[in-house]
Amino acid sequence: MAERFTDSLTVRVRAGKGGDGAVHFDSRKYEAFGGPDGGDGGNGGSIYLVGSKNSDNLAALEYADLSAQNGVHGAGGLKKGSDASDFEITVPLGTLAYDSRTGVEIGHVTSSESRLLVAQGGKGGRGNPKYATGSRRTPRIAQDGEAGEEHSITLRWRIYAESMLIEPHETVLEEDLLLPLILDKQHDEIEYELFQRKPRWLRIRGLYEMFDVAYLPVVLFDDGEIEQEQLHHAYWARHLFINLQPFGDDVEAAWEGLAERLMRQSYRQLESVFLAATRELPLDSLTLDVESGSQPEKRMLRVEGKAEAYELFMGQLTGGVVS
Repeated sequence: MAERFTDSLTVRVRAGKGGDGAVHFDSRKYEAFGGPDGGDGGNGGSIYLVGSKNSDNLAALEYADLSAQNGVHGAGGLKKGSDASDFEITVPLGTLAYDSRTGVEIGHVTSSESRLLVAQGGKGGRGNPKYATGSRRTPRIAQDGEAGEEHSITLRWRIYAESMLIEPHETVLEEDLLLPLILDKQHDEIEYELFQRKPRWLRIRGLYEMFDVAYLPVVLFDDGEIEQEQLHHAYWARHLFINLQPFGDDVEAAWEGLAERLMRQSYRQLESVFLAATRELPLDSLTLDVESGSQPEKRMLRVEGKAEAYELFMGQLTGGVVS
């Protein structure tokens, strides 16, 4: 059975409560009236999102208990309660978190080193020595630990890569697909249904370094309509390279359908769009919703054969001349 794929999910997170401060008095031998020595409570655990390149699905979080531990109560002898460990939720790189009630973005995770706080643990309460004064030397009060934050957050994973390749999922003109060339495999050796199921990274070897590229296939129907639920994963792209060669004589209808879909999506930081096809296609009407506020550079690339398209694609990755 295929793994269920989820890239948007609302979950409930509960940070830990702080431990209570202690009311306690020193009771040493031969010292009947010792002073207050109740320890402070420990802090409750906070909840963080932590990015992992090895994760590409949010489905495992749907029924998970996303709760941090409470802090330990203080004790006599000025013993502070232990702080609870933070609770880390592993998410794919490119995950965004939103407050489910307001829709406001809390933040995002785009590297393995980043930790995004989504629920703050409660502070531990103060023990009774903190309430001692000159006129109140034996305070019999202490502070309760604070409650941890608890709320619903919406997670949206959008595959994180600066460069993304969009091309047909599978077509009769298979010799024009770039995927076999990138993977160094024959067409019939590639399990295309795996790529259609969810967006994937491609590890591409350049002349001097390796590049991570997101691969987003599209499906063309006989009527020219394009159906593919992965295009919203272009959100983080800086550079889009669209290979339409394999559509052959249907390229105008394919581009019309694809352009309409691309204009429905939002983009965080898109800077350039390269469109490779065997004939000239209109780009002037392609108006994209880019959060940075500026339209990306759009360039039409007339190509004949996948070798030429691949050379231009690699030039876009390496910063070479793309003309």
